[in-house]
Amino acid sequence: MNMKRKWLYIIFSCVFLGFLLFVVNIFTTERKKEKNTEFPVIYNVEYMEYKEEQWDRFKIYVPYVENLGNQDLEKTINNVLKQEAVTWLMNDNIFSKGHKSEKPRVICQSKQILSIELPYRSVGGRFISFVNHYITIDMQTGRKITYSELIENEGKLIDLLRDGKSIFSDGTIYDNNQNESDLYIRKKMKEMSKDDIKELLEQCKMSQEDILLYDEGKGKTTVETRADFYISENAFSITYVEGTCRYYVSIGLEILKKEGVINMAYFS
Repeated sequence: MNMKRKWLYIIFSCVFLGFLLFVVNIFTTERKKEKNTEFPVIYNVEYMEYKEEQWDRFKIYVPYVENLGNQDLEKTINNVLKQEAVTWLMNDNIFSKGHKSEKPRVICQSKQILSIELPYRSVGGRFISFVNHYITIDMQTGRKITYSELIENEGKLIDLLRDGKSIFSDGTIYDNNQNESDLYIRKKMKEMSKDDIKELLEQCKMSQEDILLYDEGKGKTTVETRADFYISENAFSITYVEGTCRYYVSIGLEILKKEGVINMAYFS
């Protein structure tokens, strides 16, 4: 009889322990789900074709958001996106020089940040050239985020770029070899002086009105040669042109946060 009770006790203990483990597992899973969906993407990013009569056969792609759940904020964001995509082309048509609008590329889409690339590709001549225009939106206010608002310690950013230990290439240079591309961009940054890098960062601060569509022998920054910035899911990136090549250099957001370089209010 005692043996029977002992076995019943063991079986009951095993069942009870299994039940506890099951409950703990459910609780842990739900907590993980809550953590992973703390900042859910609750809107869609689409694009539409936009055309002006004077553009003849040319058109551009304009991104827009929908299903945001806030009509006023959605309208504000879409007005900014359209302005950024269209206004800078009005006075001096880029398409008259043989460029074709490509479909927008969403780089980062979160509850806090929307970062989009608007690419344009040349359709004539010996060499293929590109114009890449970047838009980064604060999804809480609908405003465009400028470089000056995002970067709080430019001196430290320059040091990190020149040091090279923390940077990587967002985009491969050597036949899709990420490691070789990272080594290459680190070497290039180390070879630059502080003034060289500061000049690139000054271009990131430029508004559309500051940039010429075409050089016309003036030796000024154009949309094809300017440096620009964007935000990805875990990095801040700068893109710049040297010769016929475009380079991408990135630093992780966690490093920039630790060093006090970036305004983390946009990511909280």
